[in-house]
Amino acid sequence: MPRYSRSTSIKPLTLPFPPVITIEELLANAVKSKKANVTIPNSFIAYRMALHR
Repeated sequence: MPRYSRSTSIKPLTLPFPPVITIEELLANAVKSKKANVTIPNSFIAYRMALHR
Protein backbone atom coordinates (compact mmCIF):
# COMPACT_ATOMS: atom_id res chain seq x y z
CA MET A 1 0.00 0.00 0.00
CA PRO A 2 1.58 3.33 -1.00
CA ARG A 3 2.19 5.92 1.65
CA TYR A 4 1.62 9.57 0.95
CA SER A 5 3.54 12.35 2.60
CA ARG A 6 1.68 15.42 3.70
CA SER A 7 2.57 18.63 1.97
CA THR A 8 3.59 21.44 4.29
CA SER A 9 2.58 24.08 1.74
CA ILE A 10 -1.14 23.62 2.42
CA LYS A 11 -2.42 26.25 4.81
CA PRO A 12 -5.37 25.56 7.09
CA LEU A 13 -8.68 26.92 5.87
CA THR A 14 -10.28 29.36 8.29
CA LEU A 15 -13.82 30.53 7.74
CA PRO A 16 -15.73 33.26 9.55
CA PHE A 17 -18.38 31.96 11.89
CA PRO A 18 -21.08 33.03 12.06
CA PRO A 19 -21.12 34.24 8.46
CA VAL A 20 -22.08 37.81 7.68
CA ILE A 21 -25.40 37.49 5.87
CA THR A 22 -28.48 39.68 5.89
CA ILE A 23 -32.13 38.70 6.12
CA GLU A 24 -32.68 40.17 2.67
CA GLU A 25 -30.14 37.72 1.22
CA LEU A 26 -31.80 34.80 2.98
CA LEU A 27 -35.28 35.71 1.82
CA ALA A 28 -34.40 36.85 -1.71
CA ASN A 29 -35.39 33.54 -3.29
CA ALA A 30 -38.45 33.15 -1.07
CA VAL A 31 -39.84 36.52 -2.13
CA LYS A 32 -39.38 35.63 -5.81
CA SER A 33 -41.28 32.40 -5.28
CA LYS A 34 -45.06 32.32 -5.74
CA LYS A 35 -45.54 29.61 -3.12
CA ALA A 36 -47.87 30.27 -0.20
CA ASN A 37 -45.71 28.52 2.41
CA VAL A 38 -42.29 30.12 2.57
CA THR A 39 -39.64 28.76 4.93
CA ILE A 40 -36.47 30.47 6.05
CA PRO A 41 -33.29 28.50 5.28
CA ASN A 42 -31.64 26.69 8.19
CA SER A 43 -28.21 27.67 9.50
CA PHE A 44 -26.35 25.20 7.26
CA ILE A 45 -27.90 26.67 4.11
CA ALA A 46 -27.26 30.22 5.34
CA TYR A 47 -23.61 29.38 5.97
CA ARG A 48 -23.25 27.82 2.51
CA MET A 49 -24.86 30.88 0.92
CA ALA A 50 -22.37 33.14 2.69
CA LEU A 51 -19.43 30.99 1.60
CA HIS A 52 -20.64 30.97 -1.98
CA ARG A 53 -20.46 34.78 -2.05
